[in-house]
Amino acid sequence: MSRVERSVIELSTKLKELVKKAESSNEAQEEVKALLNTISTEYADNMTIALLAKSGLGKVLTKIGKSKNLASPTKETSRSIVVKLKNAADQERAAIAEEKRMAAGPGTTPEPPRSNKEYHRRLVDQNKEIYKNPPVMPVLSVTISPKTGSPPTRTGDKGNFKFSDFPQFKPNRSPEEVLRGGAFGGTYFRPIVSAVTNIKYKGSEVVATSCLPEWVKGLEKRVLTSSTYNVGVNRWGAKCGGSLGMWESSGWISEVDPYGWFQWYCRFFAGRRCDDDERQVKRWAALAGEKGRFRNQLIKKILNSGEPIGSKNVSPVVRQTLWHWGMEIDEDKIKTYKKIKGL
Repeated sequence: MSRVERSVIELSTKLKELVKKAESSNEAQEEVKALLNTISTEYADNMTIALLAKSGLGKVLTKIGKSKNLASPTKETSRSIVVKLKNAADQERAAIAEEKRMAAGPGTTPEPPRSNKEYHRRLVDQNKEIYKNPPVMPVLSVTISPKTGSPPTRTGDKGNFKFSDFPQFKPNRSPEEVLRGGAFGGTYFRPIVSAVTNIKYKGSEVVATSCLPEWVKGLEKRVLTSSTYNVGVNRWGAKCGGSLGMWESSGWISEVDPYGWFQWYCRFFAGRRCDDDERQVKRWAALAGEKGRFRNQLIKKILNSGEPIGSKNVSPVVRQTLWHWGMEIDEDKIKTYKKIKGL
């Protein structure tokens, strides 16, 4: 038994004894007041439900508050302590409920984390890489628009796609081309447990809600929903990209697209619009747009190498990364780069 437990039990026992005496003794009433003051200042705010039950203190205080023979100030002090104890008990129950909720495994309905602490715990429980610690909270409360976007237009068979509502977004490879060309080691739509939504997803079901049927018709599991990364699947024969935990702990994942940017791209390309679109387009622009760091980095290397534009000898990892973001460097991209740089 701890010192606090012993003290509270002793105080409760002494109060029980004094209450009867206090009804006919001023001296006893003064002792009751002193004990109540001690309880209020030293113990009431941190009282546990278990200790309340063990000590019987709550019953004693309630009896004092209802007594007809004790002085009003004494009864009022007792009632105020009861209020404190109820508040402490409510907070403890809420904390216990929250702890149970946080410890619960994946469910079937989306349940975004309510705090950074909970998000960190999920990542740990799911054995995820925590690239940023503390993790950055995910993008939450995304609203899906009831309206759909117009299908993109394209110049030629391999030119840029143009989206009328996002003219700055100009990928030159569609989701279907990315998947059929070879991407993510065949694992993008693998089964996952999301730390963002706390749901366990089945790859085949996610494919059905993210891709149009014709995009994946005839594709084998090993290039689409495999749980084992196969670098031989990839268009440029190189492994690239971070783990799901890295993406989640960096705050890049939204609750509506728990698989990440490429899932967003699939749904955006198919016409879905939401208030996360602008953020995702900006991410693409920073990496693969005309001023994108990976795009320009690769073009510089191509120009300096003297190799053909599509040579696998030049930065296959960067090429594969850009491929995952719907971008392949071609003659048109080289011309655009030279024009911007004044070359």
